[in-house]
Amino acid sequence: MSRRAIFVGRWSPFHKGHLAIMQKKIDEGKPLLIFMRNTLYDIYPPELRKRMVEAAMARLKV
Repeated sequence: MSRRAIFVGRWSPFHKGHLAIMQKKIDEGKPLLIFMRNTLYDIYPPELRKRMVEAAMARLKV
């Protein structure tokens, strides 16, 4: 059975700390499942936050 890293957040905004945690889990050999939640208090719209996460993920060393 494979362990996964589940990462849930608003990503408002996505920052280097989020990226560092994701990289650590990848380095541990864990597949990542990333979920974005929405609230009434989000600073950025969902599509922009999604693009921020995707752009940051492109920098991960997989």
